[in-house]
Amino acid sequence: MLKKNLLSIIIPVSLLINSNSFSQGVIEEIGKFDFGVAYDIYVKENIAFVSGNEGVVIINVENRSEPEKLTLFEIGLTFGLTVRENKLFACTFEKGLLIADISDPKNPVIIGQNKYKASLNSVLIRENMAFVSSDRFGFYILDLSDPASPEFIGEFRDGKRAKGMSIIEDVLFLADPTTGLKLINISDPKNPELLKVLDDTGGAWNMDISVNSLYLGCHGNGTRIFDISDIEDPKLLFRLVDDGEIYGAAGDDKYCVAADLQEGVKIFDVSDRNNIKLIAHNDNYHPHSVFYDGEYIYLGDQDEGLVILKLVLR
Repeated sequence: MLKKNLLSIIIPVSLLINSNSFSQGVIEEIGKFDFGVAYDIYVKENIAFVSGNEGVVIINVENRSEPEKLTLFEIGLTFGLTVRENKLFACTFEKGLLIADISDPKNPVIIGQNKYKASLNSVLIRENMAFVSSDRFGFYILDLSDPASPEFIGEFRDGKRAKGMSIIEDVLFLADPTTGLKLINISDPKNPELLKVLDDTGGAWNMDISVNSLYLGCHGNGTRIFDISDIEDPKLLFRLVDDGEIYGAAGDDKYCVAADLQEGVKIFDVSDRNNIKLIAHNDNYHPHSVFYDGEYIYLGDQDEGLVILKLVLR
């Protein structure tokens, strides 16, 4: 049984005007490691894992002003990735889902593979299961009890595109740029069930969750921020509509960072949920993805590989 909580009425705020007029802070570049096109990024314990056309570039970011390449994990064109404990999970174009031991980040070793190739976009790990999204139909679920031989559990197949994912309790949030943000009951992983599609989320591409807030990037349709205190009935808090190409959003209880391929990086102050506002914008970058650790902003950039930024308030 999915939990439901009482929620006060929330009136969403909409911004439809030029984002530059809201600038109250400066987004400063701290450092970068330029290796060309970057797609997804995950940072763990001062190690950045960045996917690209040749595989995953593994970078030491302890000194953020001078990131140091540790190795290129040559697994071919790779899109989504994530890290759990000492394992890297990577969605490759040619080899399907690869699982690698990264105990020594300079020498990653493939320990498992699921060869199902269906335009894989992203991977999310929950306990001993992997949820893998596909641009062709939805997502499928693997049992990782034996990482060397992942076993198929179930799938959600609706013939639509699927991008980023997040999970809270037994609800999976699935970004579908065609129809919007979907809520799916995964209490029975053998038979995921669609609960609803949220209104006004066309272009949904990727997201992040912090406590009771969901930050959603909508390709060609701006940014949405939802209150998810009631996970089955999210309430829209804020919307910024623009014509950019937002590929992702990340944040905490203070800030939401949106990565826009055409318009750069946008930062929202979300500390007062009744007064969410855009406070900084830097259009010098072309990010495919963003990772935020509460202090530094890490971009997987289309032109410059890994870029590290920081918000400085005026």
